[in-house]
Amino acid sequence: MTDELMTEMAQEYMRQMGLTNTPYIVVRHFDKAHPHCHIVFSRVDYDGKILTQTTNFKKNERVCKALNLKHRLTQGKSKLNTDVSKLRGKDKIRYPLVHNIAGVYIRPEIQDWNSFLIALKRQGITVKEKTGQSGKTNLYYCTGRHEFWYKKLDPFFSRENLELKFKARREKQQAAKTHPVTAPQPKPQRQSQPKSKQPEPIVIPPLPDIVCGVKIDRLKQQAYQEGKFISIGICDPGGVVPINHWIWYDFDKREPVMSRTYPSDHKIPEAFMRQLVAKQSSASSSPSAGIRLSSPSLGGNIPEEQG
Repeated sequence: MTDELMTEMAQEYMRQMGLTNTPYIVVRHFDKAHPHCHIVFSRVDYDGKILTQTTNFKKNERVCKALNLKHRLTQGKSKLNTDVSKLRGKDKIRYPLVHNIAGVYIRPEIQDWNSFLIALKRQGITVKEKTGQSGKTNLYYCTGRHEFWYKKLDPFFSRENLELKFKARREKQQAAKTHPVTAPQPKPQRQSQPKSKQPEPIVIPPLPDIVCGVKIDRLKQQAYQEGKFISIGICDPGGVVPINHWIWYDFDKREPVMSRTYPSDHKIPEAFMRQLVAKQSSASSSPSAGIRLSSPSLGGNIPEEQG
């Protein structure tokens, strides 16, 4: 954002908020990952009157969103990367709650609404459905003495949307079981001694196609299933620059983990690395190696490209 655009937007903001007869300054900061500016104005105008509209938060929200749309700026759609250390009151509870609900949602074994509720309860989160005066049922997520309407957390967490996502997850996993993708097996050789029992292979289930509004592309899905950590960029509410959020598979807990902190202590077990190397060696030694390029698929046949 140029200084000229920043000044123009500040002037528009003051005008639309009705703050036209008072001194103000605009200060631009680069001390965060996202450049931003602050508007500081006097609550007492040039005529000595106190401005009462300065605490109209709903109007402030409408004006800011309108300016974002007009100037085609990126608006934050998720609370996952908010720095909760600077929050106070209910917000200090609301934002971590969003993070915890999202962490339960991305677990591949959560395939229906009931299993979702059970997993949330283990995290100390309960769900209530209340019928309003209009007859419409509203969903609330509760933790401790606090409860939040799902739209105040994230519209993604509505029951209708989550049940659709769970249904698609069940169908995809069922398709993967019906049409499993296996590497070509070498011909069995005669052995004078019986084979020792092989350890069970470690299988990392795929992530959902979309995690809290962010699409997980093919390359990231492949890296995740190879035990590596991946990152997705999510903007803070009202922010412009996406901030990395890390996702990896916890081999001890056998479930995906999502965190704002870089996973410097993430380690891949040696057994899984040997399994991965053996699989890649088997694929490269097949007769079609170097002729066909395949991309990983979550279900059904692997699409092939002639090369």
